[in-house]
Amino acid sequence: MSKHAIEQTPAYENPFHSGDRIRKAREHIGQDRQTFAATVGLHRDTLAKYEDGGKAKRSALISIAWATGTRLEWLEDGVLPWLATDAPGPEVPTPAV
Repeated sequence: MSKHAIEQTPAYENPFHSGDRIRKAREHIGQDRQTFAATVGLHRDTLAKYEDGGKAKRSALISIAWATGTRLEWLEDGVLPWLATDAPGPEVPTPAV
């Protein structure tokens, strides 16, 4: 592939904001806002602000990632590390024969 062709490739654009990803992570573990806010140490109104598109503090995102088993990178920017062009993909174990 030529350098010119790479430059014409459109950049990845995530249609969701971080609040959408926070909400999806919360819903994935089946908690309502009140319960989840208590789980991650936030006030319910703060969590609601984050889910509605407000900028979340990194410390809050770390707590959310830990509580939900979600990748911090995905919560922050919607991109998983192995989807970036310069990062290796996840290692897939080879089944024993």
